[in-house]
Amino acid sequence: MRRVFKYGLDIVDEQIIRAPRDWHPLSVQLQNGEPVLWVLVDDSALEVEHRVFVHGTGHHVHHLASEFVGTFQLSDMGLVFHVFVGK
Repeated sequence: MRRVFKYGLDIVDEQIIRAPRDWHPLSVQLQNGEPVLWVLVDDSALEVEHRVFVHGTGHHVHHLASEFVGTFQLSDMGLVFHVFVGK
């Protein structure tokens, strides 16, 4: 069955999220002040590891085979981050 799942993000250059194989990232936003990635999944599919990258504006982006998902801001800290998923 297709569902929308959410995954909390750490503010680190690269992280692994275990999720169903065929996922389709939809959006990234803050929820209660924390960055969250929303993804459309087939919840009956086998779980695999997905690579997620979070980079601040002006920081080095070291991966080429990735898809941009979205941007979120930590307004109280004046920071802006951009989220990519690996292919």
